[in-house]
Amino acid sequence: MRPFILGAAAAALLLAAGCAPREAYYRPAEGKPVGRDGLVGVRSRVPPEAADNDATAVAALSPMVRSERDGRRAQIGAVIEFRNKRRETITFFPDSLWLGPDHGGRETGPAHYPRAITRNGRPVYDPVEIPHWHEATFTARFDLDAKAAFEARRWILNWSYQVGEKEFTQTTRFLAAGPELARRSLSGDAAGLTSGTSNRSESGVPLLMDLPFLGFLFRGSSMSSSRSSLQVSTGGPGAGPIPGEWWPLE
Repeated sequence: MRPFILGAAAAALLLAAGCAPREAYYRPAEGKPVGRDGLVGVRSRVPPEAADNDATAVAALSPMVRSERDGRRAQIGAVIEFRNKRRETITFFPDSLWLGPDHGGRETGPAHYPRAITRNGRPVYDPVEIPHWHEATFTARFDLDAKAAFEARRWILNWSYQVGEKEFTQTTRFLAAGPELARRSLSGDAAGLTSGTSNRSESGVPLLMDLPFLGFLFRGSSMSSSRSSLQVSTGGPGAGPIPGEWWPLE
C-alpha cells in the first residue's frame, strides 16, 4: 500500500509542476491601453494637471515569464518613456522606480526594486534630465519570487520625476489580463498596421521570444547570453530618431 501512496504523491507533484503558469499578462487598470513590442501600458500627461500633451510619459509592463533555469523565479520588464515638447526640463529619478503587488485599496505589498535600469543600453543610477524637445526611454528588469508573483493579480508601478522645481510621484496600476493586448502590440492590428516580427527556431514563447529588447524574457536557450540586450534604441542625449510608436490597443 505504501508504494502506491508514494507513487500517487509523486504523480500529484508532477501534475502540479506541469500546471504551474509559465507566463502572465497585464493591462493598465485605468486609461486607454497603448502598446508596442509586447509591452502594454498607458500614456499620461506631464505634469498630471497639464491641459495639453506637450509632455507625456508612457508606463508599460512586459508579460511576466517564469525562469527556464529556475522555476522558482520570474522576470518582468517595465518601460518608462518621456517625450518632452514643454519648455521646462523634466528630471527622472531612477531610484524612485519600484514594482509591488496592489491589494485593491489595502496596504500595498512589498516593493521590488529593479535589478537594472538602462537607457540606450547603459545603466543609469543618477537623475536624468530630459530637456525641451527631447525624449528618453528607461528600461527596468525585475527578478521576483515566482509563486508570489503569479498569485498577484494587481501591480503598482511607482516612479517619480520633477518638472521645474516641483516633484511628482506617479502610480500606475496594472491588472492581470489575457495575452490579446500583448499580441496586438506586436502585430499592430488595433491600429491597422502590420509587423515584420520574425520567427526563429529557438525554444520559448512564440512571438514574444522575438521582442527587440525584452525577448530574453521569453527564451530558454539563450537567456543568459542575451540579457545584455535589454535596451531601447532611442539615440543619444540629444534629439535622435523617434523610437517605435505606442499604438492604441483598443
